[in-house]
Amino acid sequence: MRDLWQTTNQNYGAKWVLATNPKKLHSSAIKRLLSRALWEQGIRHAIAPGVKRHEWKGAHGYRKAFKTRAEQVMRPANVEILMGHDIDISESYWRPTEQEVLADYLKAVDVLTINGDKSRLQKQVEDLKQETKDNEYIIKGKLQEKDEELRTVRTELDSMKSQMNDVLEVLKIAKTKNGMVGKDRTMLDEKGRITFGYVNNDNQITEVKIPIDEVEIEEGVNMTDQT
Repeated sequence: MRDLWQTTNQNYGAKWVLATNPKKLHSSAIKRLLSRALWEQGIRHAIAPGVKRHEWKGAHGYRKAFKTRAEQVMRPANVEILMGHDIDISESYWRPTEQEVLADYLKAVDVLTINGDKSRLQKQVEDLKQETKDNEYIIKGKLQEKDEELRTVRTELDSMKSQMNDVLEVLKIAKTKNGMVGKDRTMLDEKGRITFGYVNNDNQITEVKIPIDEVEIEEGVNMTDQT
């Protein structure tokens, strides 16, 4: 509507329609503007024979559409307030602030937007970006957990390898010296077995007894020969 007003000061009759001193636009003028736009855009067509009214009103149809859409997500009382309707006795009890009504109205922006595919797509893109970012964060966290697990497994394997080397060294010494430690001590029990012990997950000692006669020591074995 601004385009219909003069924007420079002039000293003749047109000064009464300057933007600095606008005249009130009557409802009939708004109705004619909307009606003209509907016809020019090919949205409104001639009424078929025998039909008295168009399918929907030109100006009032917007108010009906607003109420229908807005009440899908807004408080009905706030919708009535925005439409300038009387909410009867509720008006004595329901008195929201302007900010509260605005916050409620903003919930309905998407459903009230005409030809809003672009804005909805933009919102979907933003949602997908956020979802992707969240998924990347989760995946990164899972990978870090796996790295920690691998480090723990490597540490345990290194410990097991060290313990196995110790066991093999003891077996080697026991085999070459027939279990003797010094001149009068032996690592073997009465059945000629050497005993190894460890603490299990239940904090109990578990013993493994290996007959020394059945132990065979082979040194310099190539690991590729074992595969």
